[in-house]
Amino acid sequence: MPIPPLSVMPVDPGDTSSVSRAAERVEAERVKGKAGGTDPYVEFEAFVLQSFVEAMLPKNAESVFGSGTAGGFWKSMLAEKLGMELAKSGGIGLASTVAASRTVSGSETT
Repeated sequence: MPIPPLSVMPVDPGDTSSVSRAAERVEAERVKGKAGGTDPYVEFEAFVLQSFVEAMLPKNAESVFGSGTAGGFWKSMLAEKLGMELAKSGGIGLASTVAASRTVSGSETT
């Protein structure tokens, strides 16, 4: 499948309305998703939420997760999947906050 050509519109730095339109286009692209993967901001939020979830899971629950390395691996996978699902469903707003701050500052590189 051929990749469509990138449409680049010249932006006048002195014209704040064109900069605002460019920021809105970047945000619209981010919201509707990127072909070939998950939004990197959502992935970042999922990673943070994974850490939170893993810290909240019980430490001594061998009857649930199993014991030893396998139990630790299962617990880690559960936290990873819960973190991703929480982030995809809106999370705690970290993804949208980071995306908005990067778009506003003009340092959006994706």
